[in-house]
Amino acid sequence: MEEKPQIRSNTKKLGFWKWAIASVVFRLVLSYFSKNLNLSSRPEVSTPLTSLRRLAEGYWLKRLSMSPYSEILPSGDIAALVYLWNPFTIVSCVGFNTSPIENLFVILSLYGASAGLIPLAAFGWVIASHLSLYPLVLIIPVGDSALYLSLLVLFVNELAEMQFSFFLFCGYVGVSLLSPVMHNLWIWRGTGNANFYFATAIAYACFQIVLVVESVSAMLNYDRKIRKLCHTAKV
Repeated sequence: MEEKPQIRSNTKKLGFWKWAIASVVFRLVLSYFSKNLNLSSRPEVSTPLTSLRRLAEGYWLKRLSMSPYSEILPSGDIAALVYLWNPFTIVSCVGFNTSPIENLFVILSLYGASAGLIPLAAFGWVIASHLSLYPLVLIIPVGDSALYLSLLVLFVNELAEMQFSFFLFCGYVGVSLLSPVMHNLWIWRGTGNANFYFATAIAYACFQIVLVVESVSAMLNYDRKIRKLCHTAKV
């Protein structure tokens, strides 16, 4: 009887590593065709702040004793699988974006904070802030939605009563599809203008606001129910 829980645990771990390895292989396959996809030049995927190409350029400028900032801008298992298979994460990886490295140190900082390991939390926060400005200002980066969308899975029970989940899902899909189209109309075809692309950014920001408000509201309602049940049980 004692062997069955151990077998189940080993099976779950094996299943996790299978999907994790599959996500890495999927990225390698897409990276092989990265030149055809041309994602590294897409502003929705790789910005001057997170571009691996800009990082390499800054390194060689530094080797030549030139300032890299003279002409460019400064640079639970289920949650892990959701992050690894998140379309935003995959596109960022294939687009040679440095955000996954920043996310690694952000997660390291969050883990240190939750585990009470203050030096580890401080180390992760300092390195993440050195790589990007977002962790310094907002503790976690509001620029890479793949990270915090994956972390929401940890609170799936608390967020089960979110009212606009389907609306947010459709909104994220719509913005993800419209953004490259508007960029193409503006930059390459010349049939649009910057307002087309700016409108998608405004829509994306609005969906972010709705997500924050809805998630916080759902968490507060969940906490109220728990407190009410605890109070009723005591009475």
